[in-house]
Amino acid sequence: MAETYFVWIFIVKYKWQHKATKFTWIFFLLSLVLTIIVESMDLNWSYQINFLLRALPWFMFGYLVKEKYEVKLDKVNNLTLFGVAILGWCIALSAILLKCKIEYQYLGILIASPALFLIGVKNPDVKISKTVEYIGDKLSLFIYILHPLVSTAVSFTVMLIGINKEGIYSYFHPILTLIATIIVATLFELIFRNRKLSKYIY
Repeated sequence: MAETYFVWIFIVKYKWQHKATKFTWIFFLLSLVLTIIVESMDLNWSYQINFLLRALPWFMFGYLVKEKYEVKLDKVNNLTLFGVAILGWCIALSAILLKCKIEYQYLGILIASPALFLIGVKNPDVKISKTVEYIGDKLSLFIYILHPLVSTAVSFTVMLIGINKEGIYSYFHPILTLIATIIVATLFELIFRNRKLSKYIY
């Protein structure tokens, strides 16, 4: 969400990073509680989507890793981190398979995601495909900002075509959104990279 960038820029401008990151784990906890309540009560998903609890904590976590935890990662082996990630997946999957009244799968996501992130931070020299590297290095910012708009555009297009959004399409919507967002993000990246084209358009 773009709001997160604006808030973080404001925090950095006044050098409040250390003060702000003290609320990281509180925001994560509030996000978990809110998500469990919304999903367990089958409320509209929009109630749980807000930059303050869903996006900003991850910015803070990244800052904490860079400033405090990155050095300590040398003491943690990859197997341990993979184990934590698998544990998170199992927790998330169990909530789906057991069909409990309390929808706690987001707890598994909160466990697995940081573990995977730390694996990436701990192993910066591991080679990845150039395509993935390009997406992560050049397109990630555009993808992050544009994906809500692209998702809405995809849904609107599907509605115009007359496809039932509640059917099997709902499983393909994230994939279509991802593909469309990467295409749009690539166009934006090419525009910003080409100074002449950027000046012509803007």
